[in-house]
Amino acid sequence: MPKSIRRFIRANGSLLLSIGMIAIAVTGGWWGLVPFGRNVWTLYTNTQKLRTQVGVLENKYAVLSSLDQASLAQDGDELLRAIPAEKEVATLLSTLEQTTITSGLSLSHLTIVSPGSLATGAAERQTKEEKAIGAGIISSTISVEGPLPEVKQFLSTLQRIRRLLRVGDVQISVREGASARAQLTIDAFYQPLPTALGDITSKIVPFSAAQEDLLVQLRSFPVAYQTQRENGPAFFAPKQNPFTP
Repeated sequence: MPKSIRRFIRANGSLLLSIGMIAIAVTGGWWGLVPFGRNVWTLYTNTQKLRTQVGVLENKYAVLSSLDQASLAQDGDELLRAIPAEKEVATLLSTLEQTTITSGLSLSHLTIVSPGSLATGAAERQTKEEKAIGAGIISSTISVEGPLPEVKQFLSTLQRIRRLLRVGDVQISVREGASARAQLTIDAFYQPLPTALGDITSKIVPFSAAQEDLLVQLRSFPVAYQTQRENGPAFFAPKQNPFTP
């Protein structure tokens, strides 16, 4: 080491020592401040997220508090009668049979097209139409016989019963004496209940006026099969033999 540098160190040793201690302190403080600042930012972002979630929960609580639980249970019951959570093939058969009887017709043929597994949780590949409407479809073919006016009444009644049905192909052949035979393709729908709750940030809104009107119209439709309610959602109890009066 050159003599000039040694003389400078000896002359300013205490100053250099102080500067070195300050540099070490500043460096250590910097490396300590970085994690601290990161923790502060994390706490801030988490707080903002929690505030947003609390606001959503408060809105949900306000909406749910404004609704009557008994009315909600009744609305759910009505919807389950229209579009059950299970395939409910038995209630479909009972509905078609009862509608045929009340229309003054005789049921000569009834087939469920590809019913698949009757279990609710059966894994089945949905068709494009089922994916589009968001519900499963059970197709059936039915043949009824009777006077032509009663056949017309039967077709009209199918559109005004609680189990929602869709009439597809209709073939009517008129026989002697104003007697007629009708062959129809009828689709019924089902939609399994959700198995998980929505995300905490998902919003809920009250029923719209159009939805309220739809529920009122649905309640005006008769139920063509026997039901009973046991501890909550609708419990369907069709007749043991849907083809007996």
